[in-house]
Amino acid sequence: MTRADNLRAVLLWESIADEAKAKAAQAREALTADATTELTEQGSAPSWRFAGLGLVTLPVTKASLAVARPAELLAWVQQQHPTEVELVPTIRPAFLAALGKRVVVEEDMVIDPATGEIVPGYAVLPGGAAKALTIRPDADAKGQMRADAAALVERMEAAVTGEVSA
Repeated sequence: MTRADNLRAVLLWESIADEAKAKAAQAREALTADATTELTEQGSAPSWRFAGLGLVTLPVTKASLAVARPAELLAWVQQQHPTEVELVPTIRPAFLAALGKRVVVEEDMVIDPATGEIVPGYAVLPGGAAKALTIRPDADAKGQMRADAAALVERMEAAVTGEVSA
């Protein structure tokens, strides 16, 4: 093969790879749409096992705490737990982690159960948002897809070069 032939082959196969990747992305988007619809309708994250193919899951985020107004939280910690404030005006990470485990959330308010006070500076981040879809193919399915893809590429190559394999 000449250099031009090799360049043509590189450009062709990279273009085919780009098209194949776009097709895979479309199929993934369709699965994600189905999973997201199921999550919305049924209120639980779907998990689908396909015999001979693999497992598809849609993980969802969990509700978590975030410091939304650091200055307010710092002022509260300085007043209520002064030993937990470092000289640099920031909350000690270990205390923040412990406080996050100890507080309770009621109607989007963060409350210190030891005192009943509303803890200022926190925000409640809602959970339940869909994350990236996870696909774990079975080993046999992955091997079969590789073999199918190799056969397809061989037929495509023959079509492009005009060679017919027996």
